[in-house]
Amino acid sequence: MRRSFVNADFVIAVAFTVFAVWVYIVARGFPVPSWATVGAGFVPRILAVLLIILSASLVLQTVLAKKAVEKARKTDADADTLSEKLNVSLEEAERLQRSEQKPWFFTPVLFGVFVLYYLSLPYLGYFLTKILGTTVLIVLIGTSDKAALRGLVYKGFAIGVGLSVFVYILFQRFMYIRLPRGVVVRWLIGFFS
Repeated sequence: MRRSFVNADFVIAVAFTVFAVWVYIVARGFPVPSWATVGAGFVPRILAVLLIILSASLVLQTVLAKKAVEKARKTDADADTLSEKLNVSLEEAERLQRSEQKPWFFTPVLFGVFVLYYLSLPYLGYFLTKILGTTVLIVLIGTSDKAALRGLVYKGFAIGVGLSVFVYILFQRFMYIRLPRGVVVRWLIGFFS
């Protein structure tokens, strides 16, 4: 079971590295205004470099975990000693680990949320997309407990609103970079004015 999990971590890390390199290359093409020293591509390039560093650390962690799993398989005595120390049977520990793992379709669904976020940005605008996307991501990544679902929705909504306000202040007020309003927001502004 752990072997497929390690392989999934490696594949995800490589996919995010490729994505971050693509973002970095695209962001280099963003124009820099004549009056500014930093253009619109500055923050995406920093985030891309950060994602590359985090992906590289995940690759390293995956390689080290794979070596540790292989070493543990060679010596069953380590597993017996560990289960004795924890006072838990090995079967019970594996059952607990399986109950905490997400289903196989979790990663494609998560990737689909990011794609929908990107595609809905021109239509819904930054603020609505950020709030909805953050809420959906927090609910997906959060617990599968039905009782905690309402709290996760509220937390996701609050974090989405907070991030939207923070990014608005940072980009539009300090850096004078416009965030996309979207067709829906422009229609609402025109409807109510």
